[in-house]
Amino acid sequence: MVPQATWVLIYQGANIGSDALMVVYTDFDHGKSDEIEARFEDKLHRWKGSWYPEKGDVIDLSIGWLGQGLLPCGKFEVDEIDFTGPPDTVIIRGLAAPVTDSLRTKKTRSFENKTLREIAEQIAGEHGMSVDGEIEDITIKRVTQNDERDLEFLKRIAEEYAHVFAVREKVIFFSTIKSLEEQEPVAIVPRTEMKSFDFNDKTHEVYKACTLSYHDPETAKLIEVTVEDPDVKTGDTLKVKARVESEGQARTRAEAELKKANAKKLTGRIEIVGDHRMIAGNNIQVTGLGKLSGKYYVETSRHRIERSAGYTTEIEVRRVP
Repeated sequence: MVPQATWVLIYQGANIGSDALMVVYTDFDHGKSDEIEARFEDKLHRWKGSWYPEKGDVIDLSIGWLGQGLLPCGKFEVDEIDFTGPPDTVIIRGLAAPVTDSLRTKKTRSFENKTLREIAEQIAGEHGMSVDGEIEDITIKRVTQNDERDLEFLKRIAEEYAHVFAVREKVIFFSTIKSLEEQEPVAIVPRTEMKSFDFNDKTHEVYKACTLSYHDPETAKLIEVTVEDPDVKTGDTLKVKARVESEGQARTRAEAELKKANAKKLTGRIEIVGDHRMIAGNNIQVTGLGKLSGKYYVETSRHRIERSAGYTTEIEVRRVP
């Protein structure tokens, strides 16, 4: 028997999943809010009248296969509404709650003598949120949020110290990139199960080492710290200048810059039959593609269910050691 795709779509407390023509759930691993898009027929014009969506309305989505369990995608707040026709259709787009206007307001301020976790917790607390996950014990003497949105600022400082973060309802989850890449693959994806794929292997802008230069605040001397990527046999040296407070912090920043620069060496996009294990932050094992086969980290996953076409998953991945 062919499995049947299914979803549960709760809108302002009412289950309207049976009315949807299509739902798309997009899951990001870092620095962006997850997204939802739901498409409805509106030939009776109810969505233009008494059902008219309001920004801030809450949508709760779960997707999967009938009888095989559902992936809870979380709660989303309505952010954008499109009306098209003919035939009359409404498209509702939402962001993972609660990505409020205040989170998207640009600010300028400084944080002094705080750990990375303390900075994240202060920002989260300002929005009624909490922080969870793995954050290394890094103390920063001073860092400035310079006309940046809170999410943009958190993304920047997370990347500077080789972390990623994601917003899940009222929690900001942090992880080190190293710990995510070291996880065992959640699934094997053979070539025979791919509906389509494309991969890109860059030969330029791949670096063997990174040299970070900084002025020692005590001696006023220019100090250089160099780190190498053991997985790159040959390549140029990435040159970075940064404001850091110690040699240890300089080494951490250099490692993060090198990892970020080399992260896009081998990337890919894979489309398969819907699989709720394919979520951002997980690893998969690709097989049947020769030298392209190996372990990949899922950066973005997009789950699409259409009444006319079933359930498919598209993932954006990058190769990891």
